[in-house]
Amino acid sequence: MASIGVLAAGVAHEINNPLTYLLASIETLLRRSDVSRDARDVGWLAAALEGTRRIRDIVADLGAFSRVADGTPTPLEVQPLLDAAVRMASHEIRYRARMVRDFAPTPKVLATEGRLGQVFLNLVVNAAQAIPEGASAEHQLILATRVDDAGRVVVEVSDTGAGIPPELLPSLFEPFVTSKPQGVGTGLGLYICKNVVTGLGGTIEALPRPGGGTCMRVTLPAAVEADAPRAPNAPDQPAPGQRLQILLVDDERAITRMLVEVLRGHDVVSVHSGEAAIAALTANRFDLILCDVVMPQVGGAEVYEQLLALRPDDGDRIVFMTGGASTPPTQRFLAQVSGQILAKPFTTADVLALVERAQRRKAAGPER
Repeated sequence: MASIGVLAAGVAHEINNPLTYLLASIETLLRRSDVSRDARDVGWLAAALEGTRRIRDIVADLGAFSRVADGTPTPLEVQPLLDAAVRMASHEIRYRARMVRDFAPTPKVLATEGRLGQVFLNLVVNAAQAIPEGASAEHQLILATRVDDAGRVVVEVSDTGAGIPPELLPSLFEPFVTSKPQGVGTGLGLYICKNVVTGLGGTIEALPRPGGGTCMRVTLPAAVEADAPRAPNAPDQPAPGQRLQILLVDDERAITRMLVEVLRGHDVVSVHSGEAAIAALTANRFDLILCDVVMPQVGGAEVYEQLLALRPDDGDRIVFMTGGASTPPTQRFLAQVSGQILAKPFTTADVLALVERAQRRKAAGPER
């Protein structure tokens, strides 16, 4: 599972690079006034944009569900993880059942996204496979969330399938026990789910549904979140027309070309290696630095070290573009700079929001 996770993270990283300039390029074409306003052309571009966004969501789900090694629990909403599990298992669900969502508001739970996501994905796939193909009009797969009397978060994944034989219920969460036909299941999925859920301080149980089918119920303690520190007040609006000195660093030249187009109206320098970035930072001071993380020879972490050595107060001017982290050192670095990340594929709106933030910072006072 860990090896598959590393492979999936690497694949997601490679997809996210071209997806970044594809997504932003289509958005740019739709915004430009000199592009044909023919309704058919706009329609084709809008369809391409929608398809690209769907690819982005699939890759994001793949990346989240592959992070089995993430060891630091964080407060998470359960509903988005359930929705992601449905998207990942859509090929199993489509011809078997209609999706029904009964989501009541719940507090966050303390968990790791990859592990809890895999629990939900396993339960959703099991529920779908309990229903025969070709009967989607007759069957339902129901996702429900609520809060119990003790304030715990309850997630239920139910199906209207054949149900679990009563003799299997007492041993259902033991290894190599399965109600699936030969060659369909390993009998390890629910055993792993139980280990993950109990490790989070929760419980998991299988209950027969009235009228047929099964309800898998996961109960988790609610996370206790500390109040977020208040940010200092910033000016309401950036200085109008304020030009920024911006450095772009990415070994994918198509990404820097796209960003140069998005950032027209600012003074932009683009380089394509960590070494060139360090040279540019040594020679000039920039208001905003957009830097890729994974590059040959000298990566984003080394660029960051050099920036802090040159100008310790400029660490908040750099934002790291990343399509995902497939190695432990990269994961640790991204955790270190978690508030300064622009995840690929990003949109033009994401980039312009960073520009606006840099403008506010520059307008707030004299250069240090």
